[in-house]
Amino acid sequence: MVDTPGKRRRHRHVRREKRIPVTMPVRLANTGEGLTRDISASGIYLEMESEHVPGHNVDMTIDFTTPAGKLQFNCQGVIVRVEQSDGRVGIAVKISASQLRYGEN
Repeated sequence: MVDTPGKRRRHRHVRREKRIPVTMPVRLANTGEGLTRDISASGIYLEMESEHVPGHNVDMTIDFTTPAGKLQFNCQGVIVRVEQSDGRVGIAVKISASQLRYGEN
């Protein structure tokens, strides 16, 4: 948070890693599917139609194909922010663990 004399405190988002804007399908265990909006080494921002709660743990999977073959990115994280926008739910997840596997999709 930032303190400004005579003004309300406001949040300042400090990015540790560069975000890469990318739209890819993502599956959340037991809660459905969505689309990523950006990814960094420490987090993912995604959009879904279902509600989620900050502080909850999530398991996510992103499947994609590369010239080397099919890959599956599995990660676990904590929901740090939820935003409503145009009938969709924006979810910011801080990644706590991840694993990249070949040929899983």
